[in-house]
Amino acid sequence: QGPPAFFGPPPPVPKPTMCRPKQARAYKSSLDRRAAVGNMGSAVVLMVVAFLLAPCTSWHVSGLVAVLLALTWWSWVCRAQQQGAEEVGMSKEMKASYALCTELLFRHGRTYFAAASMMDQRSFLDTAAVYGVCRVADDYVDTLEDGAVRRAALSGFMKKFWAAWERGYGTAEDHPIMPATIDAILRRGYSKEIFECFFRSMMADTDVNICQTVADTVEYMEGSAAMIGDLMVPILMAECTPEQRAEALPHARDLGRAFQMTNFIRDIGEDLGLKRQYIPEEFCKKFGVILSEKNHDTPEFKDLMEHCFTFTDEYYQSAQKGIAMLPGTAGLLIKVAADAYYKIHEEIRKMDYRIHDRRARVSFAQKMGVAVKVLGVSGVVRITAMELFYRVRYSKP
Repeated sequence: QGPPAFFGPPPPVPKPTMCRPKQARAYKSSLDRRAAVGNMGSAVVLMVVAFLLAPCTSWHVSGLVAVLLALTWWSWVCRAQQQGAEEVGMSKEMKASYALCTELLFRHGRTYFAAASMMDQRSFLDTAAVYGVCRVADDYVDTLEDGAVRRAALSGFMKKFWAAWERGYGTAEDHPIMPATIDAILRRGYSKEIFECFFRSMMADTDVNICQTVADTVEYMEGSAAMIGDLMVPILMAECTPEQRAEALPHARDLGRAFQMTNFIRDIGEDLGLKRQYIPEEFCKKFGVILSEKNHDTPEFKDLMEHCFTFTDEYYQSAQKGIAMLPGTAGLLIKVAADAYYKIHEEIRKMDYRIHDRRARVSFAQKMGVAVKVLGVSGVVRITAMELFYRVRYSKP
């Protein structure tokens, strides 16, 4: 069983080689020039528009505002072009691998991407790389194929993953994401236990998976969500002491569980189609709800949803304690992601819990509303520049 059709067949490539320092500097200089020239036009256009629309009574103040907006925009778009795996000194294979991981994060984890876009380049790329392995493994099991086919596909990917781990590097022949994923994982020093736990939860999804009790749901989330905390704490708290990271880790795991529970609530119908139910039967029986009937109009169903929200709120409350422990802008980044994701609960309430009619989504404008409260206008400009750049970059012809 090959990779999902999204990726296509992995191209044969030579073993990765690194650029020499002089070549790397020349490449970076060339890249900087192309990025600057390529965005000068959009910067000028934005300056003119901002000049005309700036809410100022004085023309020279309006002009200053316009210039500042244009320069800020230009700065972040140029950075966005380099952020997408244009790491100086990388081989072409490694750049392509990081670029694919970045695309996966952008396409499938927009809230996470918005927060990650505020990170430094290395942290951004490593976040995309560890997301990549989670996304690909999930894609192998989130299909309507027979369970045996899904198990074989996931097992094959796992075999290549562990072989690359032991070898010390991945190749595109293993899978297009593997060079970046193995590079980031080994450099960050993650333990095998994290990914063993993750793959156990993914393997559970290759067949019918009905959580009967709260304990069943929590056990599944250990590998599918809580482990995200183990991945992100070393990235977000790289300069902190081991004691500080250890104190924050339980709360980081709870944030992963909070996000996952929000997904479970939002995606009940989609999961039922894949023969899965993560909302524990224990909860359903308490309110007399049979989820497979897909009846979201009853008072009992709405009560069940509110009970699930209350259960999930405990994880979000614990996560807020951990967010306060994060240094510098790291805490602000994660607070944006947490607050934006929590708004999914509000959207479900606004649609009167009719989750089988359409998927509850938080719009980009709503996310920006959260971001401006937490990060200020400059942070919103940066996130918006990244969002628009990657929308153009990954738009389908």
